[in-house]
Amino acid sequence: MSKIVIAIGFVGLTIGAVSLWWQQTQLLTLLLILLAIAKQHVAPIKKATIWFVVVGVLGTVTESLIMWLGGQPWMYVQEQVFNFPLWLPFLWGMVGLIVVTLREGVSK
Repeated sequence: MSKIVIAIGFVGLTIGAVSLWWQQTQLLTLLLILLAIAKQHVAPIKKATIWFVVVGVLGTVTESLIMWLGGQPWMYVQEQVFNFPLWLPFLWGMVGLIVVTLREGVSK
């Protein structure tokens, strides 16, 4: 199966998980970690942990700054740390893994 198809499948799974369980912080965090592990098992990329952590941190910080500095600041409605839910860095980390996988699939 091509990396493009795999990445698109994990996009769907990730969106589904967030859509269904965004209010259950611990469950969604665990699911995002398991999805990242599964993605790496099915379509491995080099330096996956580094990508996951860097994109997770930068994506979360950027989103938090946009929310805080925007003309109409807003907040998430559940458990938060620095204006974002605890699962958000894991979502951004998953996005990083998916983007790298897509790039590798396209460049083949």
